[in-house]
Amino acid sequence: RPRDGLAGRGSSSPIGSDSRMQDEPPSLLERFVVWLITWRWPLFVLAVVLAVAAIRPALSLQFDQRIESLYALEDPNRANFLESRSLFGGDELAIVAWSQTGLFDEEERLTDEARESITEFGDRLSAVPGVNEESTHHLARALDVPYARKKVRAMIEGLLVDEPGETTGIVLRFQPEADAPVSRGETIRRVRELAAEHAERTGSPTYVLGEPVQVHDMFRLVEQDGDTFFRWTLLLLAVVTFATFRSVRWTLLPLVVVVVTILWTRGLLATTGVSLSMVSSMLNSMVTIIGVATVMHVVVRFREHQRVEEPEAALRRTLVELLPAIFWTCGTTCVGFLALLSSSIAPVRGFAVMMAVATGFVFVAVCTLLPLGTLLGRVRGVSPDRTHEWLSSSLDRLGRSTGRRPWPWFLAGTASVGIGLYGMTLTEIETDFSRNFHEESAIIRSLEFFEGRMGGAGTWEVNFPAPEELDDAYVDRVRSVAERLRAELKTPDGVTHVVAISDGLDLVSVKIGSRQLLPMGVRLASITRVQPEFVPGLYNADDRRMRIVMRAYERVGAGRKREIIERAEAIVREEFPEAKASGLYVLLVFLVESLLRDQLTSFVLASVGAFGVITIAFRSLRIGLVALVPNLFPLCLVMGAMGWLGVRVNIGTTMIACVSLGLTTDATVHFIAAYRRERREGLDPSAALRATTTETGRAIVFATVALVVGFSVLGLSNFVPLVVFGWLVDASMVLGLYGDLVLLPVLLAWWVTRGDRSAEGEPGTVE
Repeated sequence: RPRDGLAGRGSSSPIGSDSRMQDEPPSLLERFVVWLITWRWPLFVLAVVLAVAAIRPALSLQFDQRIESLYALEDPNRANFLESRSLFGGDELAIVAWSQTGLFDEEERLTDEARESITEFGDRLSAVPGVNEESTHHLARALDVPYARKKVRAMIEGLLVDEPGETTGIVLRFQPEADAPVSRGETIRRVRELAAEHAERTGSPTYVLGEPVQVHDMFRLVEQDGDTFFRWTLLLLAVVTFATFRSVRWTLLPLVVVVVTILWTRGLLATTGVSLSMVSSMLNSMVTIIGVATVMHVVVRFREHQRVEEPEAALRRTLVELLPAIFWTCGTTCVGFLALLSSSIAPVRGFAVMMAVATGFVFVAVCTLLPLGTLLGRVRGVSPDRTHEWLSSSLDRLGRSTGRRPWPWFLAGTASVGIGLYGMTLTEIETDFSRNFHEESAIIRSLEFFEGRMGGAGTWEVNFPAPEELDDAYVDRVRSVAERLRAELKTPDGVTHVVAISDGLDLVSVKIGSRQLLPMGVRLASITRVQPEFVPGLYNADDRRMRIVMRAYERVGAGRKREIIERAEAIVREEFPEAKASGLYVLLVFLVESLLRDQLTSFVLASVGAFGVITIAFRSLRIGLVALVPNLFPLCLVMGAMGWLGVRVNIGTTMIACVSLGLTTDATVHFIAAYRRERREGLDPSAALRATTTETGRAIVFATVALVVGFSVLGLSNFVPLVVFGWLVDASMVLGLYGDLVLLPVLLAWWVTRGDRSAEGEPGTVE
C-alpha cells in the first residue's frame, strides 16, 4: 500500500473489518469492541444513571483540614501531639500584633490610655466564637499585678512587648475544633476582621499569625485552588480541543467523560467514608487532564480512519487499535500513583488510591460513553486542516531525520541526561515551611513583622513526668533544665523564649537566704489569681505531667529546627528520661522532612512498576527496558535544571516523579503499540517508525498540549508548592515529546537491527 504521507492509509483491510472476519474468527478484543458498539445506548444510559446517583454523595465529600490528618495513625509525632492536647489543652495559639507608641510612661509603667485600648481590643478578640476567653494574654492583664512588675516585664518581653516598648501583641488560644461552636476557619476569619478594624481605627497595621493560622491558610489556599483549577482546567481544555478539532462534538465529549469519571470517583470516596486532604484537592483537575488526553488519542485516530471508512467501521477499527493501549496506559498511570503508597504521609497515600481508582474509571468511561457519543447523530466528514497537515509534515520530516541520522539525536539526549544528572547533585532542599506561601501573602508579612521585632513565633514544648503534688525539690530540677535550655539554645536562629513553671513561682518567692518562706500551695494560688491559665497550662496534676514551653523562629529551615528540637529533648531527658517534644511547630518540621524522604522510594517504585506493566503489556523484557529511557530522560533534565538554576526542591516536588512518570509513559505505550501494529501490517522497521511518528505522533502532540495547558493552571495557585509542581510537570511533558518522538524511535530502530523477533510483531502484542 502507499506509504508516503497519509495517502492510502485505508487501502489495507482494517483490523476487525468484514474481510478480516471472513478469513479468520474475530479475536476476543474484536468481539468486545463490537459488543460495545452494539450496546452503546444501554451502556451510555447506565453510565449516566450511575453518575446522577453519585451527585449527592459527591457533593457531600468533606475536606479534612486537621494537621494530624497529615500523619499516619501510628506516627509517634502524631501521638505525642494528641497526648499533649489532651493534657494541656493544646497550644493552638494565634498572635495579634501591632506597633503602638506611648505604651509606657517615663517610669516604665503602662499608660492608662494603652491599658484601656489593649484591654478593649483583647476583650473583643476573646469574645470571638472558638477563642478560649480565659486563656487570652495581653500586656494590660500581664502587668496588672501588685508586685514584681519589673520581673513580669522582663518575663513577657519578646512575648507580649518588644524591648523598646513600641510593639505589643495579644495571644489567643483557640478551643479544640471539635468543641468549638464554629469552624476554625470562621474563628480565624473573625479575628482577622477585628484586626483589620483595629488597623483602620489606630492607623497601625495589625498582623495575625501563629501555627494554627499558618496551617489554616495552607488548607484554605489548597481547597480554593482545587476549585479554581478545576474550572479553569475545564475551560482551557475545552478551548484547546475546539481549536484542535473545530468540532462541538469533540469539545463536549471529553468533558462528558471527565465529569462522569469525577462523579463516580467522588461518589465512591464519599460512600466509603474517605475525605479529601491537602494533597487530594487536585483530584478534579488531575482527572480532567488525564481524561481529555486519553480521549484525544481516540479522536485523532477515529478522524483519520473516517476519511476512508463509514463512521461505525472507523470507530470499530479505532477501538480495536487503541483500547489495549488505553488499558495499559491507564495501568502505568495507576502504578505511578500507587507508588505513592510508600509515603509515610497519610493524605499522600490516600491520594494515591483516589487517583488509581479515578484512572481506572477513565477507562470505563471511555468504553461506555465514547461509542454513543461518537456515533450519535450525523457524524461529519473530516475536512483538510492546515494545522493538522503542517504538523503531519513536520513530524514526517522529523521521522526521516531520526531515521537517516539517529546517532546525533541520541548523543544529544545522552549528553543532556549527563548534564542533568550532575545538576541533580547541586539541588538544595527548601525546608522552611513558611516559604510555601508567596512573600506578599498575609502570613509571611505577619511573620516578618513579629519575628523582626518580638522574636520567634513558633510555639512548642517538651513535656515530662511530674509528681501529684509539687515540691521545691522538683521545681528546682525544672528550673535547672529551663536555665540550661536558655543557655544552650538561645541563638539568633534558635530558641527565643523558654517558659517554665519555676518562672511564675519565682515571681511570688519570699526567701531568707535559701529558705523559702511561702508554702508551695500559697505561691501556686497567688499565680492563679493573677493568671488563671498559667499553672494548668504547664502542669497537669491529675495525669502527673509537666512541660516547658518554648518559642523559636519560624523562618528557618526544617533541618535547623530539628536540631533545636532534638537538642532540647536531649537536655530535658538528662533530668527527666521520659521527656518528649510536641506541638504544631514540631509536626510541621517533621511533615516537610517526611515528604522529602519519601520521594526517592516512591520514584524507584514507580519506575519498577512502569517497567513491569509495559513488559507485561508487550510481553517483552527488552521493550520494558527501552520504554523507561524516554520517560526517565525528562525527569533527569528537569531536576538537573533545578540544581543548575538554584531552584530549591520543596514539598511540591515530592510527587513529581511518580505523577510525571505515570503520565509520560502513556505516550510511550501508544507509540510502541502503533509501531508494532505497523510492523504487523508489513512495513519494514524504517517505514514503520516514520509512519508511527507521523500519525501517532500527532495524537501524542495534541495530548501533550492538553496536559501542558491543564497543568499550567497550577501557576495561578497561592500555594507555592503547587506552582512548582505545575511548572515541573509541564517541563517534563514537553521534554517527554523529545523522548517519545526522538529517543524512542532511535532505540526501537537500533533494537530491530539487532534482530529481536518480538519487535517484528510475532508473539507479543498489547492485545
